[in-house]
Parts: sequence; structure tokens; C-alpha cells
Amino acid sequence: MIEIEKMFWNPTIANLTLMALGSSAPEIILSVADTMGTLGEIPSELGPQAIVGSASFNLLVISAVSIVAVDEIKKINMVGVFLSTAVFSTWAYVWFFLVLVIISPGVVELWEACLTLGFMLALVIIAYSCDVCHSKKESKEERLIEEHRKAAKAAIRILSRKFGLKPLIEVGQGDKPNLSPPLVMQDADKENIIAYFNTLLTTDPKEPKLCTDATVDELLDCMQADNAVERIMFRKSVSTAHGKDFVRLSKGEKGQGSHAKQSSENDSETVCFKHLKYEVAESNGFVEITIEKKTPDEQTFWVRT
Repeated sequence: MIEIEKMFWNPTIANLTLMALGSSAPEIILSVADTMGTLGEIPSELGPQAIVGSASFNLLVISAVSIVAVDEIKKINMVGVFLSTAVFSTWAYVWFFLVLVIISPGVVELWEACLTLGFMLALVIIAYSCDVCHSKKESKEERLIEEHRKAAKAAIRILSRKFGLKPLIEVGQGDKPNLSPPLVMQDADKENIIAYFNTLLTTDPKEPKLCTDATVDELLDCMQADNAVERIMFRKSVSTAHGKDFVRLSKGEKGQGSHAKQSSENDSETVCFKHLKYEVAESNGFVEITIEKKTPDEQTFWVRT
């Protein structure tokens, strides 16, 4: 049985409520504590400054860092949600200025506070409506493809727990899996692994991508969880417990790394590669692959890349 995770919270509602509350909790607590300590007195400027400073930092700095950190092509999927959030974010600063400077200088009256909460409720309702409209516009075929990807993700993670990461990577790259007894991988399992990899690697049905053309990192990404915490733990386990299975260069390191080839009964008696796997830094520009000749006789052979 394959389990597929379903979201309990709508992502748009969660971003506008739970995540916003969590990220703004420090200044909210600070403002409440400052207000409770100065009841009946002239309030300090800590509350407004903390709110404006935190909101400006989240809106400008965090957004800028997130954009720079992502190398992939950036795209706004839900334009309606984006526009409604952008309009309300801009209006929040304007309304803040009107309340404290124009309407009731230096004082926040009860009706102004209630109206501000009403704006928040209106934002959530409008953004959720845009989210629902966007979901309805998605074609049935796109939803079906996404369900197939989720099923493939769940299935290949189950197989990775059964056989291990390295055998699945070897099957994906077209190699024979090196399994420890008593594990045995049937032909049906290999076909399923290749099919799952192909499904997860293909982002556009018109341009399918085969797992044999993918890199090790791309195959590893296919086995990552959708949950952010699980993705971090998965990457950590790959770089520590399974680090011996993959050749990796340190960040910024130049040159190439190689994995010593272990002899097996299937090795050629004439020529062979000195190392089984290589990893080369992009800045290196080339890779040196050593081929060993085991026999003194003259041999002619070809290498296909």
C-alpha cells in the first residue's frame, strides 16, 4: 500500500495566518509587554517602530535573499494571490500612516483597531478566493500528472528504505545494483524504479527525461521528501551515513575525485577503467579517466561517451 500525503491546511491560509504569526511573534510580544507596562501613560514609540521595521525587513530583505538564493527560473503560479497580498501590504503602510498621523495623531482608537482587523480578514478571504479560482482553472490532466508524481515519490521512497539509496541510484543510471545478501532485487523492481525516476524527472510531458541521462544529485532529489524538515534530514543522512557510497568534492574545491574500483567476477580480463566513479568540479573544464590494460597483447578498443 502506498500512502500519499494530503495537505490539511490550505497553503495560502497557512502563509497568511500561522506563518505570519510565527514570524511576527517577537515584536507582537514586545509591543504587548510595552503597552501593558505603560497603561494610563503616554505610550512609547517601540510598538510602531518594531512593527514597521519587522514588516519592512520581511518584505524587502528576506524576499531579496530568497530570490538571489534560488538559481532556477522563478515563476509566480498564483498571480491573483500575489497581487492581493501585494496590494494589502502596501495599503497596510498607508493605513498605518493615516491612523497615527492624519486621523487621530498619536492615538489608536478602538474603531481603528477593529477596522485594521477587518482588513486582515478581508485579505484572507480575497486571497483564499483567488487560490480556489486558480485551482479550478488547473486542468484535470495536470492534477492527474501531479497525483502520479506523488505516488511515484512515495513508492520510490519505500523502495529506498528497502534496498538502500546506492542500489536505486545504480539502477537509475543503468548499472547493476550491488546488494548485500540476503537482499534480492527482482526485474519488476528494477522496472518500477526506472519508471518512478522517469516520472519524477519529467517536468514537461512533451519533453520526457530519462533517468539514465540524469546526474546523481537529480536522482537523489527524486527521493527527497516534500516536507522541508524531512528534506534537510535526508540530505544530512546522504552526506554522512551514505557518504561513502558517492564521490563528492568539497564546496569550492577544484579538480576531480574518484572512487576506487573493487574487483568482481564480471571484470574484463583485457581492459578496464581504473576507477568506477568520478566527480568533477564545473570550473575544472575536463576530466581524466584512466583505462588499464591487463594483458601484454596488443588490443584495440573504443570508448563511447
